[in-house]
Amino acid sequence: MGRFLKFFADVQGASWYPITALMVFLIFFVAVTWYALRLRRSDVEGWSALPLESNDLTAADDHDRQ
Repeated sequence: MGRFLKFFADVQGASWYPITALMVFLIFFVAVTWYALRLRRSDVEGWSALPLESNDLTAADDHDRQ
């Protein structure tokens, strides 16, 4: 973290807004990457099959009958 702040301190005209935005982006990106790498394969396979397992066709059938 110190390297990033030192880098932006050397840049002329850099205010706290771009530094804060970059830090928020980096923290969010690292968190999402960590979450994606920690997922179990079985969970992902279950989630990928969710739309295909839906047998609730009543709304589509009602729309076709009108």
